[in-house]
Amino acid sequence: LGFQVIAFEARESEYSQIIAATRRFRHVEVLHAAVTDRSGPVTLNMARDSSSLLKSAVEGVREAPKARRERQKTMTVPGVTLDEVVAERGLKIGFIKIDVQGAEYNVLRGAVTILRRDKPVVNFEYCAPGRLMAAAESPRVLALMERLGYECGPSGSTMAVCIAKQASLGLPTFLPSPNPNAPVAASARWRGRRRRAKG
Repeated sequence: LGFQVIAFEARESEYSQIIAATRRFRHVEVLHAAVTDRSGPVTLNMARDSSSLLKSAVEGVREAPKARRERQKTMTVPGVTLDEVVAERGLKIGFIKIDVQGAEYNVLRGAVTILRRDKPVVNFEYCAPGRLMAAAESPRVLALMERLGYECGPSGSTMAVCIAKQASLGLPTFLPSPNPNAPVAASARWRGRRRRAKG
């Protein structure tokens, strides 16, 4: 389809697997790094398929057993921001997919230039407060996206999609609720754009 994809993976073993799986796709670039809000070394808290830059994200009921099975509890990995990576390549971004075990807020803080300039569609993991240790970050993500001119709504049971307001066509939205137990229900559809980055 002509898309250029940049993917990021902080864990060495998973990075190697992704490289092997995408080698035949010339339009896919995979970087061994953790995406966050500053460049430089960062600490990754290890937990099988739930490793996170947030220590609290590996201490929940579902994640703690995975963390206990890790021989190495933490690992220092390269940290990058989406703004820097995209600027180095001179790209225009149309779609960002984020699944970083509760650290979505920092990823988006490191992509503010992209969000303001390119207004990409953003899809990220969203957990209602109280479900997971890392879910406390979700309202901060929604508040940040609202300040940047986005409307957000659910995309499946554990994901959210945010669309720049001028492109949203009046879609239903949700915002951080003062009642963490309040149900959220809405739907959203969007039009694809030209380039994407995945973090």
